[in-house]
Amino acid sequence: MKALKLIAAVSGLALSMTLLGAPAATATAVPQEWEKTCNVPGLDYAPVLDTDDQNDGADLTLAPNAAGFYVPVIYVHGWVSTSKNVAGKGVFSTVPDLAAKRAGGTPKLLRSLIGNVQDLPGAAVFTFDYQQYAARWVTDKNIGPALGQAISCLHDNSGQKVIVVGHSMGGLATRQAFSEVDGLDDKVSQVITFGTPNTGSVIAAAAATALTGASIIPGLTGEGVVLLRAWLAHCGRASSQNMLEPGTLCFNLLPPALTAFDSEAAKALRSGSAELKELADWPDGVPVHALSGDMRFDVAGTGFFGWKKKESFSMGDGVVTVGSAIDGAADSKKATCTYDLEPAANIRDGFATNFWKVKTYDEVSRNSVDLFTEAWPCFHSNLMRETSLANEQFVLIAADIETRFPPTDIVTIDPWKEDPPGEDPLLKADEVLSDGECFGPGLSGRSDSFRCSAQSYILDPCFANPNDPTKLLCVFPKSTILLTDMSTDSSSSAVGKDEGSAFMAVLHDGTVCTASSGAGPQGVEGYPYWFGSCQGPTEGIWRARADNPDPLTRLYDRTDNGTYFVAISVGDEQAPAQLFPVKTAYR
Repeated sequence: MKALKLIAAVSGLALSMTLLGAPAATATAVPQEWEKTCNVPGLDYAPVLDTDDQNDGADLTLAPNAAGFYVPVIYVHGWVSTSKNVAGKGVFSTVPDLAAKRAGGTPKLLRSLIGNVQDLPGAAVFTFDYQQYAARWVTDKNIGPALGQAISCLHDNSGQKVIVVGHSMGGLATRQAFSEVDGLDDKVSQVITFGTPNTGSVIAAAAATALTGASIIPGLTGEGVVLLRAWLAHCGRASSQNMLEPGTLCFNLLPPALTAFDSEAAKALRSGSAELKELADWPDGVPVHALSGDMRFDVAGTGFFGWKKKESFSMGDGVVTVGSAIDGAADSKKATCTYDLEPAANIRDGFATNFWKVKTYDEVSRNSVDLFTEAWPCFHSNLMRETSLANEQFVLIAADIETRFPPTDIVTIDPWKEDPPGEDPLLKADEVLSDGECFGPGLSGRSDSFRCSAQSYILDPCFANPNDPTKLLCVFPKSTILLTDMSTDSSSSAVGKDEGSAFMAVLHDGTVCTASSGAGPQGVEGYPYWFGSCQGPTEGIWRARADNPDPLTRLYDRTDNGTYFVAISVGDEQAPAQLFPVKTAYR
């Protein structure tokens, strides 16, 4: 009997979208193949590290987003380093384990910086590695131009704008890439930089000056200065040719930073260099988010009339000043680490924090002893390990991927529309019921929507005839029911509800969620209400959150482009609710 099908539909058990046209699941791209197709030296699809797991300890698996596609995210290293996703080597392969703000302790994340992004559905992570040529300037064909080709190719293969993350000179390589490939600014959605010296490094310039004058090495004068400068000049030329093989005289005796101290890139990175002045600005259409470190040092000073005062000066991240790191950026975030170099203050703050418990670590400067005993969270090479900056980078990428979903198609049901003109409502109905009562608000939240009782059945939503309120059409996934001779109480009907009050939602994978009447399962944390059930690949319970201002609002607008989301407890009715983008919503 058709009425039995109706009851199943109302309880959320029969959700076939035969009549409404359920979409087919989107084909999944294979990002591993994009690397081969692009064939750009240095471009690698980032492998998952053995140490990177899911929150429950299971192996980390890569997956497309709910719409079935991937967004390329490409990481670019800086001077004399590497981007390759190798534990203990890649600058983006470290676990964010340092905190500028120490209250509550330092949080330990389960995954590396790249691993956290790989855990995002829809993120296809790539690295661009030019380590062999890292002592050359970004105009070298193996750096800026090659990076531009890699970005362009990833865009063309994925059909999605690319997200670029650059550390230090990697940000400058990205700036140069825009000058190398026409229209590249239309293929990049955003750039995130860690400590990029957009106006150069005054600290590097000062070090070069000091080294030239031998003041950096006490007792080194005369012939020693000449020999040292000649040695560094030789190593600089050798590393500019091949950073990985600068020769035994340099490679085995000097650390990489000194080996390349006089290299082509090192000279160009110094503030005021001709190379930096020739570098094009960031393109106007691409937002740049600058992440930087700010190491501040408090020292005791003497003011007017001999008054004691605290003087504070900033060293940026130890290599790049904050001003240089944020120059030209659309927005910025910095991690600030303050060190008090006054011994008396160190002792006082230590007692106040650890013994008297009257202060938190956020209220006091770091002890100067920390400079010798702890890793510096705000230092240039540690920025990717600083938790607030790592989290900011993650949020920017996650929000970007989330906004890629197409806008939700909001369909307002018009069951009484004559199509073709003159069509009898009986032709639309699978069944006709009569003699009952209707009251509002209905599940759709519209002023013409009602919940009706007819012949012992509860039907919702039912839409009243605009010319005759005793007649209503009840619309379900597989049935349309005509009600006649009904009494309607419109005093409690909803008026002016928004698009969020949909009574049916179709996800991108074909899952159909329908609102239901009556009692439902218990709520879960943050989502105490239920609306109905979802059937399809994402089967589960349709949820509503506790802070919802309107109990009829079932969709959440989380983007600026009109994409709505539904909350679903997938599989188990007591599972935590997850948000999924909606392809089509019916109200």
